[in-house]
Amino acid sequence: MLGEIRKAKTVQQRSLRTPVTRAVVHAPAADLAEFEAVRADVIATGQVESLETATADELRVDVELAPPDNA
Repeated sequence: MLGEIRKAKTVQQRSLRTPVTRAVVHAPAADLAEFEAVRADVIATGQVESLETATADELRVDVELAPPDNA
């Protein structure tokens, strides 16, 4: 899941230090249960301000980055 956050930053040509204003992790319930053990690490490492979870058939992470400093 952290890899998906990093990928979003790379695709948008942003620094890995760019804060994430909101991330939503969509995954099967069993995966979300396991995710809770590393949730705090993902928030800290990914610089995530708001992290939500939603049950889904497959893993998907929606990422909203903070606006660029020059916006």
